[in-house]
Amino acid sequence: MNAPEGPSSNLASRVQQFLDERRRLGFKLQAALRMLPAFERFVANADHTGPLTIDLMVQWASQVHARHMVDGQADRGTVARRLVVLRPFMRWLRQFEPATGSPR
Repeated sequence: MNAPEGPSSNLASRVQQFLDERRRLGFKLQAALRMLPAFERFVANADHTGPLTIDLMVQWASQVHARHMVDGQADRGTVARRLVVLRPFMRWLRQFEPATGSPR
């Protein structure tokens, strides 16, 4: 039986396709191998439909482990690093889904 098609399964396949392409190009993907699947799971759990937005990306980037918190909020450096990992994926994804937002 085939896996269900939908935004979440499509995003999961796009994440895998991106990682496979980057790996073939010789990129070291240590952070992306952890963070992009985590972002995909976040989107799936949020029941998000439609294009990925910058607000959704910032929400995910701000959801960090307690050790990365400063005064009860996500450390700005951690949020920034997470967005840096998302940026190349979002730019790549726009070729398939032009309405995808892209953090600067």
